[in-house]
Amino acid sequence: MDYPKRKLAILLFIILVMVVIWNKPYNRFESLIVQENGDPYHTKQYEEANINILKQNDKKVVMVGDSIVYGWKFPNTINGYMLINRGINGDTTDALIGRFTNDVIKFKAQYVVILAGINDVAIMYEVDPNGVDLQMQKIVSNIRLMAENAKKNGTAPIVCSVLPVNDKYHLPVQDINNIVIRLNKELESMIKVEGLIYVDFWSIVIDQNTGMLKNDYSNDGIHPNEQAYEQMWNLLVPQLK
Repeated sequence: MDYPKRKLAILLFIILVMVVIWNKPYNRFESLIVQENGDPYHTKQYEEANINILKQNDKKVVMVGDSIVYGWKFPNTINGYMLINRGINGDTTDALIGRFTNDVIKFKAQYVVILAGINDVAIMYEVDPNGVDLQMQKIVSNIRLMAENAKKNGTAPIVCSVLPVNDKYHLPVQDINNIVIRLNKELESMIKVEGLIYVDFWSIVIDQNTGMLKNDYSNDGIHPNEQAYEQMWNLLVPQLK
């Protein structure tokens, strides 16, 4: 094969590969999940800690999610419940699905608080803004699956709205917040259909004048600070009956 034909063949092969990938947006997205030690869904991150907690007979509440949950410093107990933080930095709802049995179901907790979705939105926005609508559907579907799994195993799910960002965030703030507004509406609709408990953190951390996360509620534009967490905590605790 002469050089021009070989070059054309290589080009056609690359186009074919791109077409295949393009038509599988979920797989393209899932490939971006952080791979660590062959454990893409971080099922082993809390493995040792989980063994110790499983030995305790206390009534439990599991908080599961991404870095927003991971950075949440709450008391060890509340309303007679042992509180378990199972947040992991960078987690998507796909990752939560992958570790939900290990980090939630096995505890046979009374409640699981699910707060996640912003990483799904951010990653898809950077990879393919046109894929955001499909990704929103997948986020809602993943959260629904987690809620169904929890209920099936005797744990009451509490679903939380996704938080807004502000102008310190590295992605276009208005674009991300518009997506999150739509996502929260989809979550609320799903909650009503499924009859689940919904906690709307968005409404208490949003700056009504700017439509962004309040500047004094975050140091980096996305993660709540102590002041914001206190407001979120006050809204969540009444649901832990």
